[in-house]
Amino acid sequence: TLEFYFLVQLPICVHSLKEFVRDFIKPANLARVNWSDNIYCTENFANTIANWSGNSNCLNGYLRAVDFIVGFPSDDILLVSEYEANDLLKLFWDPTSNTGHTIQNFCFLRRSMDNSCEVLLLCPTRRNVDDSNALPWQPRRFNHIETVTDDQSMASLQLFSGDATYSTSMRKDALKSVLRVKKEGEDDDYCPKTQAEELLEMRGKETTFFYSDLEKICVALLCEPGNDAKN
Repeated sequence: TLEFYFLVQLPICVHSLKEFVRDFIKPANLARVNWSDNIYCTENFANTIANWSGNSNCLNGYLRAVDFIVGFPSDDILLVSEYEANDLLKLFWDPTSNTGHTIQNFCFLRRSMDNSCEVLLLCPTRRNVDDSNALPWQPRRFNHIETVTDDQSMASLQLFSGDATYSTSMRKDALKSVLRVKKEGEDDDYCPKTQAEELLEMRGKETTFFYSDLEKICVALLCEPGNDAKN
């Protein structure tokens, strides 16, 4: 994994988040959400049911939690399962590795971006000069949070994870652009509020939607000119 600069060069099957939502999740309108182009997941992350054919069932009730994220020098990020992360950590702990990849926990990454602070438990292969004597699991200091990911990708990750709270104005703006979809005609039934509620229900977090940042953003989108979705 750490030999490749671009994620698409990997010799394994990976799905973009857009492809995963289109192929594994219902309803179909969820695939129209403007998911970040930089997010991918492994086959092991996607397939949570043994011997699943993919023909007649969807994974709505079996989605894997977003936990470990591998960052590539190309700014793409890869969602991996806990099993895969366990093996990948051995590569990141190799002191001779200097490829520019990172592996981090989603919750700690979100916390760092919410508070504009260093990413705790971030494990990079390329260290800063002042971290040259640090142990692999000790915090790494990055001059810019954007070196890990951006608000557009984080908003997509949070929405996919069923998060209803978006702490910064930039994240809220990014979420609006993720959920904003141009109508394709009078019969177009896409509704941002419906898609958001569907995702939260899949994650068992439907009760967090009411009076949340996510609900307010959905209502704001529904009030935009040209949006006549009914819900």
